[in-house]
Amino acid sequence: MATFWTSDQRNTQGRERRLLEQFHRRLTEYGVTGYSLERLENDYRIGLVYWILMPIQDAYDGSPIDYWWPKLQCLTAAFDDWDCRALLR
Repeated sequence: MATFWTSDQRNTQGRERRLLEQFHRRLTEYGVTGYSLERLENDYRIGLVYWILMPIQDAYDGSPIDYWWPKLQCLTAAFDDWDCRALLR
């Protein structure tokens, strides 16, 4: 979601959170236990810390700027929106 959606796209009508909630519901429907929505959201935040490096790797690998630059912008916005800096302190 964070890779190619802008902050507005992710947050319009709570789209990103609703999808995380839906994903969590499906996990529990399929038998996952002991994994709270809060834990999922924290894991998502941790993922954003890692994913922010992906466009840099894309650029290094020779991907065109019109591919990796929008991706980097979306991911840095999500990084900020989810306060991922707090995870690095």
